[in-house]
Amino acid sequence: MGEEEKTIGVLPPGVQRETPRSPEEAAEMPHTPQASAGSGFTRIIRAETFDGLRAYADPARAKISSHRGLVGPLIVAAKRLIARLLSPVAAFHRASLEALEQIENALRGDVLGRLDGYERRLMALEKAVQPGTPGDAPKPFDYPAFEEAFRGSREEVLANQEHYLEYFPDASCGPVLDLGCGRGEFLSLLAARGIEACGVDLEKRFVEAGRAAGLDVRQEDAALALQRWDDQSLGGVVAFQVFEHLTLETITRILDLARRKLRPGGVLILETVNVASLITHARAFTLDPTHELALHPFALRLLVEGRGFQQVEIVYSGDVEEDVRLDTSGLEPQLAENLERLNRVVFGPQDYAIVARA
Repeated sequence: MGEEEKTIGVLPPGVQRETPRSPEEAAEMPHTPQASAGSGFTRIIRAETFDGLRAYADPARAKISSHRGLVGPLIVAAKRLIARLLSPVAAFHRASLEALEQIENALRGDVLGRLDGYERRLMALEKAVQPGTPGDAPKPFDYPAFEEAFRGSREEVLANQEHYLEYFPDASCGPVLDLGCGRGEFLSLLAARGIEACGVDLEKRFVEAGRAAGLDVRQEDAALALQRWDDQSLGGVVAFQVFEHLTLETITRILDLARRKLRPGGVLILETVNVASLITHARAFTLDPTHELALHPFALRLLVEGRGFQQVEIVYSGDVEEDVRLDTSGLEPQLAENLERLNRVVFGPQDYAIVARA
């Protein structure tokens, strides 16, 4: 084969012709896997491969030349003519390559990405279920014990909740659903007035204690409990020190359900920690490790109004102890007024309730 014939075959850009090796040389060559970016399931075709294939599919991109003397220009012209005649075929191949590249990108960005995620999850699950010593398993948070230590005695809670009875003056106000009823203090207050009421709580010990006291208490999720009631069948929905334990998504879901289940004029009462009082935020909200959201009174009021409730008001309760507040007695009026402003911000009421009507 002459020198001229060796130059007819044109390699695409980025592709190098390998020197032929004997079978013995090829067998001794070490196998080097293709390097890939990332970890786990990664891209399966390198971009350089597509660049090379595009050159094969588009003869016009190839450099056409000839080393023959006088007939060289004729050969180049003939090659260019052939390239133009092959243009329809080349266009089809280019479209096919583009489609293949799109499929590869989709695989890399979607399917392979998902497989990477599955691989990470499986590794985490495998690590989580590895056997350990019998004492390794973490113990669940004992919330009933925590409440006994920091919530206050039953008598104290009854005294703190009694003022909410003004929204339920007689038996016609029922039935009332108490979400997260805890030890059932408010249920007891309603029962004393002859108002039909039931409560739900996730803590088994609270449920058992409520039933032992003759109260209608069920171990159930708050949202699921609301769903079981017919629309416009409830006279009241209350939740005391519950919403700060929930996510925003769960709160909005419960509010939407309560709006549907309350009959027109039905009462919604949501009591929670007053995080606008700095001392309460510091010593009450942060004390409980199960708290999720710091619900400012204005934010919760706006949220309740946005779910369609009417006559929305904020009711504050639980004054901070006098010996903790700044003493303004005997001071000149201007200084006393400034300290009272500071008292309202730092030593404001410990709790607040959003009270609204359906």
